[in-house]
Amino acid sequence: MKNMKFTIVTIVLLVCMLTSCKGQSKLETQQTYSTEIIGIWENNSEAGHKLEFLSNGILKIYSENQYVGSMNYAVVITCNGHTTSDNRIFLSLEEDGDISCSTLETVNEDNNNFLSMTTEQGKLETYTKVN
Repeated sequence: MKNMKFTIVTIVLLVCMLTSCKGQSKLETQQTYSTEIIGIWENNSEAGHKLEFLSNGILKIYSENQYVGSMNYAVVITCNGHTTSDNRIFLSLEEDGDISCSTLETVNEDNNNFLSMTTEQGKLETYTKVN
């Protein structure tokens, strides 16, 4: 009987390892972030600097609460040939054919209205959702 329990536990652990029991897959995380990012986010270190992510892939940028421009964005698994070995997802920004990639660290996890990303230059930017 003891061997039977050991065998069952071993099989369950093996199945978990093979099917990745660590939570959301990269694709699921991408889909979640694509939905959760929609809205207006205010920079936590620069009051009045806001990013408005629209559901049609347009990002509107505001500085001192004034509209300054827009660009295309996408929440993606790979960006400019870059990928991560973990479940982190990229925010691809495209303007006039130039693409930049930020790594999304968290997007509204547990409805906390918090967005954080690391830019290509290694700067951590944090935002709070305002709507």
